Amino acid sequence: MSAKLAKAQGLLSLLNSLWKSHNIGISTKLRLLRSLVWPVAFYGCESCILKSADEDRINAFEMKDLRQLLHTCLVEGNKNEWILQKANRDPHIY
Repeated sequence: MSAKLAKAQGLLSLLNSLWKSHNIGISTKLRLLRSLVWPVAFYGCESCILKSADEDRINAFEMKDLRQLLHTCLVEGNKNEWILQKANRDPHIY
């Protein structure tokens, strides 16, 4: 699972200029994230047995993606609930 998340993180960093663009709305960026990055991370996971550590990695990956998309970081003190509310998302893709 770690290797798949690392590949998706690499793809996310390649699209960094897209995430920083002010000409694209948050809802469009979320759709791009769901269609471009998350399939790379979760390809073949239907047949995997996930442990609780894997679930935690997936949830952390989601929050990291959303924080990058919304241009916020942990140092700013924004809680995960605030990030999910700002992104208009239900908690955790897992």
